[in-house]
Amino acid sequence: MKRRRPRVAAAIACATGALLLAGCHATASVAIRVRADGRGTVSVAVVLDRDARLALAGAALNPAVSASKNALPDVPLDDLRARGWSVSAWRPVANGGTAISLSNSFSGETGLAAVLAELDGRDGALRDARIVRTRSLLRDRDSVSLVADLRNLSSGVAADGALAARLRAAGVDVAALDTALRSRIGAAFDLSVRVELPDGSSTTVHVGPGDRRTVAVASATSHPGRRLALEGAAGAALLGVACFGIAGLNARRARRRVTP
Repeated sequence: MKRRRPRVAAAIACATGALLLAGCHATASVAIRVRADGRGTVSVAVVLDRDARLALAGAALNPAVSASKNALPDVPLDDLRARGWSVSAWRPVANGGTAISLSNSFSGETGLAAVLAELDGRDGALRDARIVRTRSLLRDRDSVSLVADLRNLSSGVAADGALAARLRAAGVDVAALDTALRSRIGAAFDLSVRVELPDGSSTTVHVGPGDRRTVAVASATSHPGRRLALEGAAGAALLGVACFGIAGLNARRARRRVTP
């Protein structure tokens, strides 16, 4: 009897699952909050519709999954946990979908860039993060900017060496599959990015399929109390100088009176 080749079957199933996922819908919301000391947090909320949930739960590999109301996505996230990310459990949302939340902290511009790279790579959809903090006696200035780019979303098929090898072994044209998925995946993905500064100033940008947007917000905070203190100190200094001058003038007049 001819021996079965489960590796080939699994490869075909992976390709089918990827195609299923390309027709699904996912929404990602990224919130970046920066504190006055330059530290902050990145929070990510991902919502999958029912079809995406089932596809990631392995419906292509096991069609019986499609009949389950509780099948959860099988997405490996241990690497993010190992890098300090807090990862919630999958939770149900309306119409049979599911959602997950992730968060991590950062320190400064370099830290923010590193955290974003952990999500999607150095040249991923979120990159070129900049944090500017200027502190002076009378005014503080803060600004944050980054690029959100959905023009070159990848299916990940060609980049995953193990998966690509299995697909090629099954006779699948990996390059053609990857090209087909990339042409369709943009319409299946929505992204919104919110940036919040220490004083509460914020901006939210929605990035549509194939868009490239710069997300930027800036604010300046004055310190009127410090200004009043400086003005008071300056006034006191002037008054002291005036008093000193008057005292000196009176002393000279007194000496003239007593001099014969």
